[in-house]
Amino acid sequence: MEIKPKVAIIIPCYKARDSINSVVENCLIYLDKIKENFKYKIFIIDDACPQKSCRNIKENIFVKLLHNKKNLGVGASTIKGIKYAMKKKFDIFIKLDADGQHPPKYLVDLIPFIERLPKFQLFLTKGTRYKIRISKNKVPFSRKIGTLFLDPIARSALNYRGLSDVTNGFLGMDSNTAKLLIYSKRSDIEPRYLFESSLLAKCSELEIGLNEFYMIPYYGVNWNSSMNALSMVFPLFYFWLKTTFRRIFRKYLISFNLGTLLLLITIFSSSISSILFFNKILPEIKNDIFVTAGTSSAFTSSGVLAIISLALFFFYDYASAIKVKTVFFEAINND
Repeated sequence: MEIKPKVAIIIPCYKARDSINSVVENCLIYLDKIKENFKYKIFIIDDACPQKSCRNIKENIFVKLLHNKKNLGVGASTIKGIKYAMKKKFDIFIKLDADGQHPPKYLVDLIPFIERLPKFQLFLTKGTRYKIRISKNKVPFSRKIGTLFLDPIARSALNYRGLSDVTNGFLGMDSNTAKLLIYSKRSDIEPRYLFESSLLAKCSELEIGLNEFYMIPYYGVNWNSSMNALSMVFPLFYFWLKTTFRRIFRKYLISFNLGTLLLLITIFSSSISSILFFNKILPEIKNDIFVTAGTSSAFTSSGVLAIISLALFFFYDYASAIKVKTVFFEAINND
């Protein structure tokens, strides 16, 4: 008898009173379409919601409700759900939001896609809202503005090439990837709003492959984000600084490669140029002393070398990053 892979659908729930029931119902409708090949269960994590959003959720063989005693955040709730499902020996983990912006119809393609991925490689598969032009259910203007400024900052800190949607929380992975992400001590996964970005940062550190699938999100008429973009500026800047330093340190200082050489040349050349300018050229200019041709030439040469080596370093850093693979699911044709 063939053993069916077990799929855990993880749904953190906080202030989703108007949407959580329909999200669960739609998940069950689309999961039923693949029941011949997969076993499944939905794990809803009630993150101490003040609205009591989960009060009408009925537990059964397909739905399990978990409760946080206090509000822990979307990241911590997701990790809790995955850990619980791990103990129950589930094979595939899908996380989607309770506000309805992640259409469950993509599960029909996403789950078999993850199951078909090579078992000897580690992958995270996530949605992207920005690789396809859509005419309906457009991303709200407030979300676009936040993403316009915040996404590029987070993206620049990650070792991925072609990543288009850092903050999308519709994602899936197999058990091997989940175990490494959750239990590896490399870096922490943020418990709240920076959950998705920190998860990608950890994937980047662990050199986990990344797939992005086209998706059209659904934002209802009354949809409203609880995240204030302005309040995220400092946390995101700190995240960018920390993640970039860790990435540069691990990629170019622990190991030696062409990027390391270019970085050392940049540092050495810029140091020579700075020393010449502040210790030689600037004092001579202030004292109306003619700057010699040799000093001027050394300053110019070292400065130009620093600029060229830095440009080559950025090119190498980009070219050596992990290439994100884009996936097109059949479900998107139904929009």
